[in-house]
Amino acid sequence: MTPPRPPPANPAAPPFVPATTAAERFGWLAIVALALALRLWRLPVHEPWLDEACSLLQAGKPALDAILGPFAASTTAAAASPHPPLYFLLLKGAVALLGDGIFAARVVSVAAGIVLVLATGVAGRALAGRSGGLFAALIAALSPLAIHYSVEVRGYILLAGCAMVFALALARFVSAGGRRPATVMAIALIAATMTHFYGLLLTPLPLLLVAVHRDEPARRQRAVRGCWLAVAAATPALMLTVATVTRGLGGVDWLQPPASLAGAAWQSFSAVLLGTTIPSHLRDVGFVSLPLWSRAIGGVLGVGGLGMALTAAWRSGGGAEGEPDSGPQSDDERIHRATLTWTLLGMAALAIGLPLVASLWRPLALPGRYELAAMPALQALIGAGLALAVSRVGTRLARPGAATTLALMALLALGSLHLTAWAALDTLQPYRVLAGKIAAATQTSTGPSAVVHTDLTLPPLRWHLDAVPWPAGTAPETLTFPTALAQHPCWQSAPAKDLAKDAAAWVAARATGAAPAQLLVVVRLDNDRPRPTGLALLRALAQGGWRQGDGGTVGDYALVSWLAPGQRRAQAQQ
Repeated sequence: MTPPRPPPANPAAPPFVPATTAAERFGWLAIVALALALRLWRLPVHEPWLDEACSLLQAGKPALDAILGPFAASTTAAAASPHPPLYFLLLKGAVALLGDGIFAARVVSVAAGIVLVLATGVAGRALAGRSGGLFAALIAALSPLAIHYSVEVRGYILLAGCAMVFALALARFVSAGGRRPATVMAIALIAATMTHFYGLLLTPLPLLLVAVHRDEPARRQRAVRGCWLAVAAATPALMLTVATVTRGLGGVDWLQPPASLAGAAWQSFSAVLLGTTIPSHLRDVGFVSLPLWSRAIGGVLGVGGLGMALTAAWRSGGGAEGEPDSGPQSDDERIHRATLTWTLLGMAALAIGLPLVASLWRPLALPGRYELAAMPALQALIGAGLALAVSRVGTRLARPGAATTLALMALLALGSLHLTAWAALDTLQPYRVLAGKIAAATQTSTGPSAVVHTDLTLPPLRWHLDAVPWPAGTAPETLTFPTALAQHPCWQSAPAKDLAKDAAAWVAARATGAAPAQLLVVVRLDNDRPRPTGLALLRALAQGGWRQGDGGTVGDYALVSWLAPGQRRAQAQQ
């Protein structure tokens, strides 16, 4: 009979220690390989959509402008980015090193996604032993929401990864102290807040631990230090936020207030589960739809796993009891598990709850996107809770190893439902097709052409058009209507009071100077009808003597060519 593993020399050892068995090492390698395969598999399929193309546009700006833009007196409301600069700087470096291809554009998110899988597994292992780490890591690897954001050219997955590292370091610092966890905690929070302003929601998290350890002077004092450290780490991003908000930078509001706070909270929670669909607001990017029974199983496992983790923390100081694979545990280790449990729960509550409460004043919540910092915290708790439940069942059956293996296979089977859904999913974005039609129309034109954007199509179309091998002097000019759209093409300006007058003035301006021979107007459609901005421009062109040429629709967009006055007669004479 193998003797139990003795407790570590330091009772408050780091929550993740090197794997102690060959089976665990194999499990970690297999999960990381699976996570990487699921993310790299879809890497080249999706073309950049609007938000991703805006990230590439922002990354193309000088680094100093990205950092100091909101503080510069010359920065206009239309020209500023509404996000902190860290992700864009990393993206800029990746593109500079790896080129302008889709892999370079997505590599930062892929790397952050793999780190997130590892960090989620580390938290699960700290909460529920070796099996807890494998359960949590597998859930993170198979999560459809995590997969989506791990290939999206946006900083949300980086925010989630930094938030998870911050939570791990904070729990370690409060429970055991030390300079290293304090340093990691500060760096992680700086990175989170400089990736997205929603990272500031993590700043009050140490306050929760002050309350949790109110009867333990040493840990309460470290939690208070954590509060001050968090405030110091968040100060640069807070200054950036104040400069951005007070100057009205970053475009106009577009979020809608939630119909129900409870409903929105459930959407945020259910988005991180296995067997569920990704949020409907991502439908334009690609919507993974799964049967109702799989969503029901995912919901039951999620609620059950979270309940089990919280019950274990409440009853046994962190869930140490009932774990055959973790060996004897000291009081300090159980306290550390309890601290980490409440840290993760607090992070999820802050990331989901604060935007929802703030939405009573101003819409700030978007389930399945803006509260992504809650995703790894909930997945780690769910994974740990499921591992605890499986361990107890395995102990009663005297087959703990077999029970863990079967449970992991069941999770893999549930998550594999997404594999067929992802395989059948193709991008719903029309920009590649639109760019091809623009290139064909430009090459057949008898004079210079210009592409006119009447909606938020400039960034993604430019990404495709820049890749076209244009003959010298044939690349089309880029125009926008309204003109202000060119200053910040990623944010829709408020509609003009008199669109018809503005459109007439825009068309009159094209009659002076070297006007293009052909305008290729890109119009967004609603129920097969042009939106007001595009409709006003089309009417003004017709009234200004331009003649409509060929056109066609691609998804929710229409591409219409307009020939300059006299151009059709010149073509007829030729």
